[in-house]
Amino acid sequence: MNMLVYGKIKDMGIVPNSQREWLDFLEINENKDVQIKRTTYVRTEAQNNAIHKYFEMVSTSLTEKGLTFDLKIGGKIVKLDWTPNLVKEAMWKPIMKALVGKSSTTQMDKVEDINKIYDHINKFLSENFQLHVPFPHEEKEKEIVLKTNDDHLLNNQIL
Repeated sequence: MNMLVYGKIKDMGIVPNSQREWLDFLEINENKDVQIKRTTYVRTEAQNNAIHKYFEMVSTSLTEKGLTFDLKIGGKIVKLDWTPNLVKEAMWKPIMKALVGKSSTTQMDKVEDINKIYDHINKFLSENFQLHVPFPHEEKEKEIVLKTNDDHLLNNQIL
């Protein structure tokens, strides 16, 4: 029986994400070999959202510049408006395949691959179309509302 337990490397040791899973794993796999596998390619939801937001921002910028994507069908050219999916399939994925040898965005290293691909696309857009589309970063804001006992608003600030 195989069992998968997720954890992180911290202070030269492995720290499981769940103590219960780790105890179950040790009990089931006593006197067995353990395989440790790097899974940094797994993106967080925020990173996935940022990549897709970037596709949207690039498609909007290209469209605002009046640029289209030329698709050849039967010897004829169809001029397509840029869409987030078109940016992903016609720009991001071919560059990803050439640079890091991966064919799916789900295989990308969370930081290294994304930065490398973004840098090349940004340079291409800048040199060829005078466009700079910054990569979106999630800015976490927390709203704090302090009230008196009678519920009058005292302070509303963003941290």
